[in-house]
Amino acid sequence: MESPITTTLLKRRSLGIMTALLAVLLIAAGPAEASAAATDDPNEKTLLSWTAELAANSRYVWRGLAFSEGAVLQPSAGILYGGLTLSLWSNIDPDRRRARPGLNEADVFLTYSWERKGLTIEPGLSVYTYPRQGPASPATTEATLYVSVPLAGPLSAYLDQALDIGAYAGGYFAEAGLSLETRIREGLTLEAAASQAFGSETFNRAYWEIPRGMLDVFSLRLALNLSLGRDLFLRPHLEDAVLTSSRLRRATGRSGYFNLGLTLGVGLD
Repeated sequence: MESPITTTLLKRRSLGIMTALLAVLLIAAGPAEASAAATDDPNEKTLLSWTAELAANSRYVWRGLAFSEGAVLQPSAGILYGGLTLSLWSNIDPDRRRARPGLNEADVFLTYSWERKGLTIEPGLSVYTYPRQGPASPATTEATLYVSVPLAGPLSAYLDQALDIGAYAGGYFAEAGLSLETRIREGLTLEAAASQAFGSETFNRAYWEIPRGMLDVFSLRLALNLSLGRDLFLRPHLEDAVLTSSRLRRATGRSGYFNLGLTLGVGLD
């Protein structure tokens, strides 16, 4: 059973997260409507585009799980044709304390995005592979479905679902939350999201070694997108993942994980 001190600290952390998100929403509420109108120009969209990014993160955190003890590099690239997007993503862990430092994950994502009157529906397929990690980390595939509905101004509600159809067949993970994107000034936009996630019994058994479906993690994400000109952009970002299940907190001995990162990217139409 958790101590009163641990419970109090967790509550204070959660309150701090919600306060930060509320502040972001209040700051963004003013210019949001005008910025949305300024950027929602269908004539600006092109049929073919691509991006390449290099992210440096203080820790690799995925769905509340920490896959590194320290800093990592995460290169990625994607190509968009119409509503179809194919992207490649990888994780490089330079930690020499690991048995095999270096590239330890390489993933492929294929999605199709359909949008109408603010509603976004995005089915997809995700393939996860773990080079040099051995049989304990088998490759797997997930079928995904992302749905976003506009609420007011820059604020939207979303549901992001994933169903494993590979090594952990039947494992289900869903994340429901609120998100916003608004322009602060020319060349600078703010993104924020707060969500609660659920992991099924199969998912939690595979990744947490806890055979029970439960509310796994509450997450807060903040990012600033700064245009550097000539198709270059810089994105400082942070994520605070609070473990909402007492079972997960006992298993890890932690209340959650924090990640701070910086992404440098280029995008061409």
